[in-house]
This record gives sequence, structure tokens and C-alpha cells, in this order.
Amino acid sequence: MFWTFPANTLAGAAAAGGIALINSLGAVGGFVAPIVKNWAEGHFHSPAAGLYLLAGTTVLAALLVLGIRARMAPAALQPRAAA
Repeated sequence: MFWTFPANTLAGAAAAGGIALINSLGAVGGFVAPIVKNWAEGHFHSPAAGLYLLAGTTVLAALLVLGIRARMAPAALQPRAAA
């Protein structure tokens, strides 16, 4: 779903940059998430704490994406001029 944001709102090199940014953030998340999960498990002395933390951040991210889509909905219906 989030891959469509740069393509719908940007054109050319800017769209490629937006997609590259999404890919970079995904790579950072793949590195940081296990570290944060292990930290939460150790800090709260519970094997479930890390999963609850990751689930909470996933819900937060989903709410942010839905908020962006709701804000962009009227603009997305307008045809984009070809560059």
C-alpha cells in the first residue's frame, strides 16, 4: 500500500527517491526491530513484552498510513499532469 504513495504524488526522479526512502526505512526497521524486541524482553523480564512492543508500533504505523491516505484522498482523485 505505501509503495503507491510516491508514484501517485511524485513524478520521475522524485518518485524514485520516494521509493528508495521507503526501501531504506524498511532495511533500517529490519535491523532495529530485533534489537528493540530483545531490549523490551530483557527490560520487562517477559518474553511477550517484545512482541507487544512490536505490535504496538505496527498499529501506530497503520494509523499513520490511514491518516496520510485520508488527507491525500481528495488530491489523489485529480489527474496528474504529465511531465
